[in-house]
Amino acid sequence: MTEYQVIKPVGIDANITPFAFQHYAKDFYEAYEKHKGGPRFSPARLFLLTRSIELAAKALHLGQGRTVSDVLRLDHDLEAACEPEILAAYGISITAAEEVELKKANEYYQRKGFEYFLFRMPGIPVDRSGPQQAASGWLGLPDEGVLESLLGKLLMPRL
Repeated sequence: MTEYQVIKPVGIDANITPFAFQHYAKDFYEAYEKHKGGPRFSPARLFLLTRSIELAAKALHLGQGRTVSDVLRLDHDLEAACEPEILAAYGISITAAEEVELKKANEYYQRKGFEYFLFRMPGIPVDRSGPQQAASGWLGLPDEGVLESLLGKLLMPRL
């Protein structure tokens, strides 16, 4: 009589999530680099840059052992994602200029201002947000050079 033995392979926990987040951040950044220059306001260009910052910062959270649930709670808040304690673990500090520009970027990014023409703005009805910003010349836009410098820091650690 033949006996059969069932072997169930044990799963592997390769913990590639931090690396994958960083890979995605670099991919968005490479797309951004292809669109550098041009008009002062380019929603696609600013979206690519800020999405890169979000993913790169979240990669660092994951690299420090934060759970996916922890990272999801950060939502799309660039300032929260650039938590000083997490960045310090990698020897990264944010300059005062980077902090100011990150805050400006976050004002648009969190409200989907780089993704949609109409977006939420404090005190402005959503149906007027895009036209009002366009008519005023897109005030309060972040300095892309400063944000790009910050992103360079966030992408430096090997995960």
